[in-house]
Parts: sequence; structure tokens; C-alpha cells
Amino acid sequence: MSRLITSARWQFSTLAIWLLIALAALPMALKVNEELEAQARLKDSESARVETTLKERFESPFARIALLRVAGLPSPRSPEGRDLLKHVTDALESTLGVKGVISYLTREDTLFLGEDESSILIVGLDPNQASGEALMAQLHRITGGLRTELAPRYPGIGFGWTGEAEVNADMRRLSAHETRAAELRVLPITLVLLLVAFRSLVSALLPVLCGALTILISLGFIATVNRVWPASVVVVSIASMVGLGLSIDYALLIVSRYRDALRSGLERPAALAEASEHGGRTVLVSGSAVAIGFAVMLLVPVSEVRSIGVGDSW
Repeated sequence: MSRLITSARWQFSTLAIWLLIALAALPMALKVNEELEAQARLKDSESARVETTLKERFESPFARIALLRVAGLPSPRSPEGRDLLKHVTDALESTLGVKGVISYLTREDTLFLGEDESSILIVGLDPNQASGEALMAQLHRITGGLRTELAPRYPGIGFGWTGEAEVNADMRRLSAHETRAAELRVLPITLVLLLVAFRSLVSALLPVLCGALTILISLGFIATVNRVWPASVVVVSIASMVGLGLSIDYALLIVSRYRDALRSGLERPAALAEASEHGGRTVLVSGSAVAIGFAVMLLVPVSEVRSIGVGDSW
């Protein structure tokens, strides 16, 4: 009896500790997508050295750039088109964080013209901004205002951005959206399958709740590690996928052990202690093997690969 009481106390203490950890991780987990890097980084690579040289040695205003395509306006070869292009260029150059703009006005080269006489602009971005995504959001607002201003006269006008900062912003937005959408689709299906397998709502909910708790704590841990070891936004999808899968798998193991113990004639407290002791040991050994395998990825000097190692190892 004393063994059962000690086991029950230990179980409740463990549950309370994990719930406290989850509550502490919640604020960081909610903001993890905003803090992670969207781009892959390879330290000391040739491209990184060139960008650093352009920024520090040559003080180039175009060490980091974005490309803008302006369509639906008269050709910049015409006086009207030149005036409109200058209006767009002036609006961009007046934006804080824009270091310069190169267009057909700078050099009359067909490189800055599309086949439909649309204009291509090279916009130099402030290299001191970590990702440039906040600046790109501001530039989108600028071009949105220009579209509103000029659309009555030129209904076909269009602005299209591309470049590293813009791609990073798209990756961050899509990663967060797709991860949430996938989780919302997978969890109900998983719950239905578990209900069919166990024919018990409590037994079916337990693995799902364990998976959700694991994802929450993992994202909080990743957000904490990111402050000293920058990670890629791809780690969110990896942590959600692996965390949910393994958590449900291990929770199923514990639940199955518990139900087997009940069928063998043990009372509920004794069956719970039996499942925790033997099933818990199996989960610990199996989880450690998985973590060690993925931890090898931490040795690869590419941020995206290391991020997979961080997410899966945790």
C-alpha cells in the first residue's frame, strides 16, 4: 500500500512539474515564429564573406537588395513614364532603411526593362537590419499607397517584390500558417482513430494531450535556445511533426500497458504504477535513442540542418 501511495504522489508531482513547465513555455512558444530565422545560414561561407566585405570595406548601399517590378505604367522610355518612375523611386528612397534605388532612370539599360516595358528596380536595404522583414513590410505599405494613388489613372498597375528579405517573410508566414493548418487537420483525425482503437474517450484524449503538451514545451525550448543559437523557422514544422508522432506513440504504449495490467487483475492504482514503471522505462530508452540519432545533425554547419537536430533531439 505504501508503495502505491508513494507512486501516486510521484505521478502527481511529475504531472504538476510538467504543467508548470508548459505554462512557462507558453509565452515563448506563441512568439517562436517571429523570432526564428527564415533563411538558411552557412557561417564563413563565400557568400557570407562577400556580403560582409561589401558592407564593411566598400560600404556599398547594395550589399543587401530587394527587387521591385512595376507593371501597368507607361514605358520609362516616354516622358510620362519617366515622371511616374521618378515618383515611385522618390517614394522608395524616402523610406527609412532604404540606402538607394537603381532603375532605368539611373542608367538607360534594357536590363531594367521587362518585355512588356515594365520597370525593374534594385532597392538597396540597410544591411544592419537582421532580416529586413520589417523594412519589407514598410515597403509593401509604400507600394500599396502608390497603387491606391495611381490606380484610377492606370488600372493595370501592379507592384511585385522579390529578393532574400521578401522570400524570408513569405517563408515565415507560410510556415506558421501551414503548421497550424496541418495540426488542426491531424489532431481530429488522430482522435477519431484513437476512439476506434480504445473505445474510451479518456484513453483516446490522453495521447493527443501528451502530443499537444510536447509541442508546446518544445517550441518554448526552441525559442529559448534561439537567443544564443539562432535556428531556422523550419524547426517549427519539424518539432510539431516529430513531437506529435512520438508523443502519441509513447502515450499509446503507456495506455496499452495500463489496460493490460487491468486485464491481468490488478486494481487501477496498481495498474497505473505498473504502466509507469515498465512503460516509462521503455519510453526513456527509446526516446534517448531517437534524440541521440538526431543530435548528430547538430554537427552540420548549416542553420536549417542544425535546427532539425535541435527540434528532433528535444
